Amino acid sequence: MRGTPIMYARAFTEACEEVPAARRSALAAEFVAVVRRHGDGAKLSKILVLVEGMVVRSGGGHMIRLETARACSPQLRDRLKKIFGAKDRITERLRPEILAGIRVVVDGEQEFDGSLKRKLDKLLA
Repeated sequence: MRGTPIMYARAFTEACEEVPAARRSALAAEFVAVVRRHGDGAKLSKILVLVEGMVVRSGGGHMIRLETARACSPQLRDRLKKIFGAKDRITERLRPEILAGIRVVVDGEQEFDGSLKRKLDKLLA
């Protein structure tokens, strides 16, 4: 039976809650084997992202994605960590097409787009 990534992610997070912490790495290995056995090995990266989001949100945090044209400086990274908080998971994604500025996406839903590309698109629209 083939499942969706969200089904696998929910099943794995629920199973993790039921086993002791010492057994979780073995559980993860067994889980990967089951997913591959069902022919869904290509979905593992998507499943991992969903599991991470579920764990962060269950702890009261948010998944924060920073999109910039160039890598953020360590000073900016430190400032953003203070702004968002210790429970939030911050990832960076380089997107040269935004030209300059920053785009912040929270939990894949809310966004702040302070990129030069957005400003130019708005100006030329």
